[in-house]
Amino acid sequence: MGDQDGAARVRVFISYRRDVSDYSVEWLYSRLAAELGSENVFRDRDSISPGEDFVEEILAAVDACDALLALIGPQWIQATDEADTGASTTRRTSSGWRSRPPSTGASG
Repeated sequence: MGDQDGAARVRVFISYRRDVSDYSVEWLYSRLAAELGSENVFRDRDSISPGEDFVEEILAAVDACDALLALIGPQWIQATDEADTGASTTRRTSSGWRSRPPSTGASG
């Protein structure tokens, strides 16, 4: 299915929370990268280099993707910033990544 077969390039964006789906993301990323090529699968820790603007890179990748896969775990709806700030009841503001709807990637 990858470029080596003459098929059109497919760009996939993987959206996830590290604290609830790390194993699943690793498994999915490795399978997709093997099939499509790692340059066609976006995962923040592999696709954004140190010093690059995180927000710009994320938004550009979402805009350029053909498919956005949002991986959620059983605790996703109750997710807090505990992993980031230690605050177990803090929700991110409207400018935070968790408040952006998955449909953001479907506009392209």
